[in-house]
Amino acid sequence: PFIRDHLIYDQLVVAGATYLSAMLSALAERYDTKQAALHDIEFMQPIVLRPDERRTVQIRLDEGAQRFSIE
Repeated sequence: PFIRDHLIYDQLVVAGATYLSAMLSALAERYDTKQAALHDIEFMQPIVLRPDERRTVQIRLDEGAQRFSIE
């Protein structure tokens, strides 16, 4: 429901904080910790939704490169 309030040029766009929250949750689950730090964050492409659209996303972790991506 909160995503409906995040409009950019009349388009529903997933807020950057949503990405960060997902990444921190993935880190907590993967490493069984509640502490993590994120740095050098780049938002390459927004997730734009139609009204009432649901989207499944996947979080990918490249441990060797210490990188995450959300697809």
